[in-house]
Amino acid sequence: MTPVVRAVDSPHELRRGRWFGGRRPVAGGSVWPGPRQELLLKAALLEGDAARRAWLEWADGADLGRVEGRSAKLLALAHRNLLAQGVHDPRLERLKPYRRRTWGRNQQIFQRLNRALGVLHASGIETLVVKGAALVPCYYRDASARGMGDFDVLVREDRFQEAYEALRESGWSSRYWLPEHFDTRFEHAIALFDADGYSIDLHCHLLMACCGRGADDPFWEASVPATIAGVETRTLCAADHLIHACVHGMNWVNEAPLRWVADAVTVIRSAPDGIDWEHLIRTSRQLRLTSPVVEPLEYLARTFGVPIPPAVRDRLHAVPVTRADRQRFRLWTRNRRGRPVALFLHHYHMYARGVGEAGLAERVRSVPEYLRFWAHTDRLWRIPLRLGLKAWRVIGYRLGLYRYWDG
Repeated sequence: MTPVVRAVDSPHELRRGRWFGGRRPVAGGSVWPGPRQELLLKAALLEGDAARRAWLEWADGADLGRVEGRSAKLLALAHRNLLAQGVHDPRLERLKPYRRRTWGRNQQIFQRLNRALGVLHASGIETLVVKGAALVPCYYRDASARGMGDFDVLVREDRFQEAYEALRESGWSSRYWLPEHFDTRFEHAIALFDADGYSIDLHCHLLMACCGRGADDPFWEASVPATIAGVETRTLCAADHLIHACVHGMNWVNEAPLRWVADAVTVIRSAPDGIDWEHLIRTSRQLRLTSPVVEPLEYLARTFGVPIPPAVRDRLHAVPVTRADRQRFRLWTRNRRGRPVALFLHHYHMYARGVGEAGLAERVRSVPEYLRFWAHTDRLWRIPLRLGLKAWRVIGYRLGLYRYWDG
């Protein structure tokens, strides 16, 4: 009997109830996989007896008909790796449906990516494809091994509004933003949906942590040409894919993110020319990302035996980290939901990263601009109403009344 488990993201899941969903206690969450999740990751990523032992230990304690969502997304990769390692276990037959569904959904996503890139290129907008849509063809090299919930495309910041309008006119729409309320200083991407519920994350910046003007210059300068979904475009160099996987994985979510581990390990092992560690160190230092890069790298080396040169870790550790950067890193790796102080600090850092090194007058003028951005309105009188609604959601989440809450 085919296990009834969601192996990949549903294109319609964002249509479901956004906040109310009955009582649910505030979850702990983590940015690090738990012990059983590490076993499945090892089965999907390690070689030889290490992969076989990890699989047998994980499978002996698993109900293959009820695998939690994050782990279910790894089963296709585990199936591919275990077959390649010569593992013989009849339970592997139950993983075949995950690979078939992953391959089928990815084909649908790549078809939409092809059309979206065509729209953007017809408008003369340069594109850089990131995350799964680039990793699957360039590093995994198997559309059945790594699922995607959407696809991500970075455009240059000064062409972002034009790119948004081009996609909107071709049938894509945003459910949560209007273009006049979006500010590229304070947010890195916007999700657009087609009529079938498939999503594109259109990026004006690669990373949530870096939204200052010029923050993406190092990524564009080091980008490489690639043919993705049958279209000539660009993607990140291997070192920048690794930076992105690490930094993106360090954002707290309710269920521990696992895919960043698989992506980082796959990039390191599959990069045709290896990792340019000098570029990784230089870019991490330039963008003040050494903490969210070095800690994941140490975890990968310690837990999965990934060959990270000790000198790279030493040099990253030697980079001075400001108190604000340290606080920001701790804040984004921990649960902020229903915690007013953490939320205030989160929004302060979002505001601060956007204004950058601006003078006092510009900083003061940017405060109401950030509030308008956050409240999705150009009318200041609506901001107190939104603050009141947000306060009620905080209380509701603390009381366990909300299934999902957007912070």
